Amino acid sequence: MQVFLFFASGVFYVRMRIHGMMAQPKDAPGASNPEFWPCVMYHALLLIVIPAFVLARIVPWAVLLAFAPTWWRAAAGLAREEARLDIRRLGWSEVVVATAFVVILIAAFHFTPPRG
Repeated sequence: MQVFLFFASGVFYVRMRIHGMMAQPKDAPGASNPEFWPCVMYHALLLIVIPAFVLARIVPWAVLLAFAPTWWRAAAGLAREEARLDIRRLGWSEVVVATAFVVILIAAFHFTPPRG
């Protein structure tokens, strides 16, 4: 479940960045991005769902730490207003965020004692 939520987060983020670049002509820096609000809403939903899973004891509390790079990426991307987008840099940054997520998620489940 956590991997699916993370993957969907990346899809919303990348769509927002690419659509933002395409929606922004060189002459009009204030063009609106149609993918901005879906990205905001999804990450806001994650801020509710993941802690709810922790409170319901479905996942260990350390899973919150695994989603920290995801929330940081979304917040930084939503605040960014670049007219130019380097797709290669975006791809590599997604690899870094995914690696951090997986390492922290594995550690969260490995170092958390089983329920019982």
